[in-house]
Amino acid sequence: MLLPKQSLFTNYLFLLTCILFLAAVLRFVNYDARFGLASDQARDALIIQEAVKEHTLPLIGAFSASGPFVFGPYFYWAFYIPVALFPHFVLTPWIFLTLLYIGIVGIMFSIGEKVYDRNFGLLLAFFTAISPVELSLSSNLIYSALVGFFATCTLYFFVSYIKAPSRRFLFFFALFLSLSVNTHFEAMPLLLMIPFVLYFGKRTLSHMSMLFLGLLLPLTPLIIFNFEYHFYELNNIIHFILFHPQTTLVTKRWLTTLTSSWPTRWGDTIGGTKLIGGIEIILLLLVAGYSIYAKKIQKEIGIVMGVFICMVVMLRYFNGIIFESFLAFIIPFILLLFAWACYEIVKRNVYIGMFILFCIVCANTFVIYQTITKASNPMRTTTIHWVNKLATTKAKTFSVYQYKSQQSEQALSLSLYLNSEGKAAISGDKIALASFGAPINEQVLFTGHDRSRMYTLQGVSDASLTKEGFSSISAKSVYNATENWYK
Repeated sequence: MLLPKQSLFTNYLFLLTCILFLAAVLRFVNYDARFGLASDQARDALIIQEAVKEHTLPLIGAFSASGPFVFGPYFYWAFYIPVALFPHFVLTPWIFLTLLYIGIVGIMFSIGEKVYDRNFGLLLAFFTAISPVELSLSSNLIYSALVGFFATCTLYFFVSYIKAPSRRFLFFFALFLSLSVNTHFEAMPLLLMIPFVLYFGKRTLSHMSMLFLGLLLPLTPLIIFNFEYHFYELNNIIHFILFHPQTTLVTKRWLTTLTSSWPTRWGDTIGGTKLIGGIEIILLLLVAGYSIYAKKIQKEIGIVMGVFICMVVMLRYFNGIIFESFLAFIIPFILLLFAWACYEIVKRNVYIGMFILFCIVCANTFVIYQTITKASNPMRTTTIHWVNKLATTKAKTFSVYQYKSQQSEQALSLSLYLNSEGKAAISGDKIALASFGAPINEQVLFTGHDRSRMYTLQGVSDASLTKEGFSSISAKSVYNATENWYK
């Protein structure tokens, strides 16, 4: 049964508002138990706070998990203004990230509208709003989460340029592509979009200039860093490409990749389970095969599909570490392609299409309900416990230390909370966190409920603390360890 020519949705703006509201509710409900707080998140939040306090812009990002090279500074830059506006609210960067992920829903609507029409845009926005992995990333302050936002913007300008080649679209496509890669090198497969842009776009001097300029601008901080530190970044990246051993955590067998890894990844994005993800991939292949055979596939979808296939191949042969969280850049491609498959089915048979959509919504609802209701944030609970304990002492400010990397997550989180409340200072009372039973000669201040202890180091010299194995976890020391280690 074909859909009537008149839109199924008589008021798309109202429906889009409802979808955005749904996205906001799903991303913010039970937020205290869901926002990610661990050593990396606390470290990066401290760095942003220190950069704001000292009125400096970081030049580089953190080290990559794959090798001795660093990322660009855009993760820190992205949260600079929000933290500057609300410096004493510890969750400022997390909330701003969540707002970006609500914005992604609107961007995906615009992509769908450009590819097809407003009805398709609404379907794509709805899938994005209820995507389990989008919900997970929206409250997890990690580099990959910001890459997911930049990648969505990249896809928007890619589709815009393919549909209507203009220098403006090409520049912003290149800009967000370069921002994605510079934020985290996990986004390198996005570079595969460039040959498609060159082939299907305009290869004039003005267009190539915009492409080059957009790619170059975000590279500026790393170029400066390279010149300042004897091409450290470039040399190590080249060494990694040429000599890095096989250390990937994702299987390299094509059979396992196609029958296990990708169905799981697909289900995490939309569907909730590996089984449903596998069924969705089969549906996409059937719809794509029929559309190609009937020569009824949209140009933009065909090109995006080509890019996606190239990414799958590149990831299969990538010789490095790949964590599932490193694949945030590919989520908008999965959502776009599967939403298109569903829309094509609905166009041809409303009942079958609506049944498929109903099953997807039910499966996602179950996963989302489990995620929200069973969420817990033990690090937040522990940190607030220590903050409340310290509030009972006479000291007004504190200087946090850790013992031989023990309880590093707690020490970083505690330093972050104290710094946000204005209770952290280099000259404050020295305190340290360590595991229960650590051979420390200092006085125990408090005993935690998780076999950890807080020690008072007041009156002990820094030289003695260093010799005993203590290291400072202040905002300044964390900032210097990330930004100034090479100076």
